[in-house]
Amino acid sequence: MRILCVAPYFYPKPGGLERYAYEICRRLGERHEVKVICSGEKFSVENIENMEVLRLPINLRISNTPISFNLPREYKKLVEWCDIVYAHTPVPYFFDVAAAFKKKPLAVVYHSGEISGSGVVGLLARLYRLVEKKMISKADVTIGVSKFVQKRMKTDYVVEPGVDSEFFKPSNQKEDFILFVGQLSRGHKWKGLDLLLKAAATTKQKLVVVGDGELRNYYASVSRKLGVKVVFKGRIEDLELKNYYSKAKALVLPSELDKESFGIALLEANSSGTAVIGTKVGGVPYYIRDCKNGLLCKPNVHSLVNALLRDVKEFRRMGRVGRRVAERYSWDVAAEKTERILGDLVKV
Repeated sequence: MRILCVAPYFYPKPGGLERYAYEICRRLGERHEVKVICSGEKFSVENIENMEVLRLPINLRISNTPISFNLPREYKKLVEWCDIVYAHTPVPYFFDVAAAFKKKPLAVVYHSGEISGSGVVGLLARLYRLVEKKMISKADVTIGVSKFVQKRMKTDYVVEPGVDSEFFKPSNQKEDFILFVGQLSRGHKWKGLDLLLKAAATTKQKLVVVGDGELRNYYASVSRKLGVKVVFKGRIEDLELKNYYSKAKALVLPSELDKESFGIALLEANSSGTAVIGTKVGGVPYYIRDCKNGLLCKPNVHSLVNALLRDVKEFRRMGRVGRRVAERYSWDVAAEKTERILGDLVKV
């Protein structure tokens, strides 16, 4: 097959959608021709492992949505080459162009349970939802990244993310800090770092924050005002990230909205033998088995504080269980499922 992947963002940009698209496509590229069209800082064409990646410069950005005026022209060229289009959403525009100029079978992966925002962005999100249904209806097949997304968006299939359990694995050394991994941008404020900072201030626990974005200085200012013992690591390479995962007392994903479809950081932390704490939103309760591989709490400071104050021995026990849970998730299996879905569409 000749597969054209359409994604708003792509590796090496961090994020769940970016990781998912990259891990699937690089495996598909071992047996098929794969090209990727996505946004970038400037126009470029590069070969990454088994893929050719075309990056288009962003002319306009609305919240987390990158808009490139070159996309329709470049997409029309590539769609003539491919047998099938493998698109990723709900970040608007890139998928919408693929749907609007559909010429080949179209499979779309839905990465979230909702698209929303506040103020002007919230108004645009509500308007987009009116268009979104029509665009999604153009797809021949819809795929959800979790059972929650399938239930919310009524997708045809579920292909959950995986984890490299040989790379993200436990170490014998644990340290007394909690970990947050996520983007520090306005478009990701719903990830709940504000809640976690307040909870960490109450419990007097050290916090390590991995991730970057335009709100980093804002979070640093809030931390100083609250007196939180926090280290902002910024964006780091996977080799360093896996060390933080394996040494942390627990990873915390304090998301406030149903946008949280799965939470790949939960899976990577569990694979590293670390317990996880997540809020009862979106797809998080579909992954965390409360008091087994981690803890579920409400998206508020009081509930987070109670979770953070659990006994260290209990966290270590949940980390051991988490490793066994994470071993059930495989990128190879996810890629094989995707390959079958795309192959069946091409045969039709």
